[in-house]
Amino acid sequence: MDWQKLWNDITTFFSNNWLNMIWFVLALVLGIILIKIICGLLSKGLAKKMDRIVSNFIVVIVKFCLCMVLVFVLAGIMNINTTGLVAVISAAGLTLSLSLQDSLSNVASGMLIVSQKPFKEKDYVEIDGVGGQITRIGVFTTELVTFDNRKITLPNRSVTASPIVNYDAMPTRRVDIKFKASLSCEIDKIKAESEKIIYEDPRTQKGSFTIVVDNLDGGVAFVIKYWVDTADYWDSLFLNNEKIFKMLQKLDVALNVSAVRLLEDRLSEKKGEDKTAF
Repeated sequence: MDWQKLWNDITTFFSNNWLNMIWFVLALVLGIILIKIICGLLSKGLAKKMDRIVSNFIVVIVKFCLCMVLVFVLAGIMNINTTGLVAVISAAGLTLSLSLQDSLSNVASGMLIVSQKPFKEKDYVEIDGVGGQITRIGVFTTELVTFDNRKITLPNRSVTASPIVNYDAMPTRRVDIKFKASLSCEIDKIKAESEKIIYEDPRTQKGSFTIVVDNLDGGVAFVIKYWVDTADYWDSLFLNNEKIFKMLQKLDVALNVSAVRLLEDRLSEKKGEDKTAF
């Protein structure tokens, strides 16, 4: 390589384009500042109208578009043929789209999640058997945090392709407490005491208490059902589950090994333990 010729070409380029280089640096600095200002204002404006994780996703897309505009402005300042640049970017985009199909699929799925809004920040969801609280929707991935503080990252295409169970989507939820006693138990007394305990909880909605009794596997199966606000679900579930168990002990009710088992499988996610069984 002729280093002298290369050096001469570089010095010639800068001597002929020194003014353009000054404009290039100024445009680059101002462009970066403007992009930050625009994205900051957009983020604050969207945060007032929609969920934060949705607004963050939109801001990322807008920031990418603004950066592409800045690239073309800088190319124009340096007298680079933008038509050729578009052709190069198009060819590179086609090559990348073929080699990064999964990544592009994640981007498209992310846009689908944002538009359909199957969940919002802090919703407790179960996606493809994975449960956790939504913390972020990114361009490529969706992040959840379990109740025992494990971070789970799911590709967006997996989210849109899987059934989504949103435990916080509705304003109210039904609490189910399930246990089984011996055939010799006093059913009416258990029903009366259970109703008393459930209605002592101020979170229980009036008139929502029911109890189902069935003969099952040589014992009497009880299922207590009542409704609460979704925000009160876990606290009410844990408190009343403990009270029911203590009530059964006080009445000297012979319990099966599976007694006082929570019907909700998600209890293990909440406590970071296996499903409760007494």
